Amino acid sequence: MSNDTRSQRALLDLRAAVIYITCTTPEYDWQRPYNTNMPSHMSHGTAFVMKGCPQKRDAIVALTAYHCVDRAVKIEAKLHSSNPRDEAGGRAYSSRVIAYSQSLDAALIEIDCPYPENLKPIAQGSSDHLITDDKILVAGFPLQENFSVTTGFVSSRQDDVIRIDASVSPGNSGGPVILDRDQTVIGILHGSFSDVNAQNMNLVYPITEIIKVLLHNFSRSQLSSTKPFVSISASSFNFVLSSSTPRAIIENVRADGGEVGSYCEYVTPFSNAYKIGLREGDIVCSIDGYQLDVYGRINVPWWKLDALSYHTLLGRKSVGSETRIKFFSMKNRKMIGDTRTDSGGVFVTQEDLNIYKDIDLQKDGSPYWKHRGVVLQPLTKQMFYESGTLSRRLYFLMSRPSVRLKSLLVCTHVGDSPFSVGSRGLKPNDVIVAVNDTPVNGGDLVSFQLQFDEAILSGCVKLTLYTGDIACASSQDLAVATK
Repeated sequence: MSNDTRSQRALLDLRAAVIYITCTTPEYDWQRPYNTNMPSHMSHGTAFVMKGCPQKRDAIVALTAYHCVDRAVKIEAKLHSSNPRDEAGGRAYSSRVIAYSQSLDAALIEIDCPYPENLKPIAQGSSDHLITDDKILVAGFPLQENFSVTTGFVSSRQDDVIRIDASVSPGNSGGPVILDRDQTVIGILHGSFSDVNAQNMNLVYPITEIIKVLLHNFSRSQLSSTKPFVSISASSFNFVLSSSTPRAIIENVRADGGEVGSYCEYVTPFSNAYKIGLREGDIVCSIDGYQLDVYGRINVPWWKLDALSYHTLLGRKSVGSETRIKFFSMKNRKMIGDTRTDSGGVFVTQEDLNIYKDIDLQKDGSPYWKHRGVVLQPLTKQMFYESGTLSRRLYFLMSRPSVRLKSLLVCTHVGDSPFSVGSRGLKPNDVIVAVNDTPVNGGDLVSFQLQFDEAILSGCVKLTLYTGDIACASSQDLAVATK
């Protein structure tokens, strides 16, 4: 077989394994999360079949980007076949999400179609041995057009994503990124870098992390799961390390026999890391055996060109996995977890305990409080970035870890409410900090409800806003508002 014939055969196999998908998704009402009467929009993307994915006799299981199918009420997949007698080719088949990882932007979809004879899954590769200038291919359906393959190179790596310079367009998202030298999948295309000054800078989620977290957890849970889909929660260390540790602190630690590491800016109270004794001001020297520098970076074998932020480890860890840290305790003036036999530095990785975080809308929806014509919500990352007003007003405040833990209570909608009367009445995007002069516990809706009920019994409810303004309503007016 000639090289041209072999290349043509490989391209036809690739074409059969790459799938065109369309999704119908309702808009999300961030002001009123309970509002289901929202218009829907149709989007287009790419999926693909890869070796190592779970398969069924009566269906096809494919990988795609989670953001393509997030909250979709209808997913259709169109397969290709070069055999005109193959009934699967050209038809749109109903599909559904069976597993996803929001943090890795990866999803498994099940396509209600018998497995075609000509479909050869793309070989599973590794994203652990990439270097800058590795040639890659991106396959998909840009701008709803016909099947397309573009070429480019690996540009760099940043924590949990790979950057490539191949030309891509909307519709390519979810498609395979293939290493040219061995024709194996090294990642799922996320999309373009969101910066108007960046050209041909596209983001890819690495396949090794997707295999370790999404595929491994799905294979373990699918047999026992009674839910229609499996959601793989993002893992978190629940501590924040500084991007620069002052030299004076390092010298102070060394004087007591400590090691170089990264300054701990914050530890989430009552987290597992907190329970083993880690505190703000301690120096974290290593995580899972990877030595930290004073900038919170580590050298890892899966990217040998540059040091990466310690966050890169989270993409490879599942909730419930063990994490081992070595740190210098400022309180005890000694190293903790200094040897393999010292269990003091070991804890179980948890979900992010902060209230201010990316929430799983498909699984949990957005928490809200609706009462007396007013809708309040804890500030989440999605809400923060959806609202330009909130982003501008609260940017510096939300950079503080202690605020992110408890979040803020934001008014997202005001109907015909007594609180909206007057020039200083309650308005959308206002942040509530106290009820009848008692501070609000961040975005804790349960505590707020109790405070609100107590205030009603007093005859008047006074809401203190972040700006210092006050919105008041009498219990009598609130009672009328609910009739």
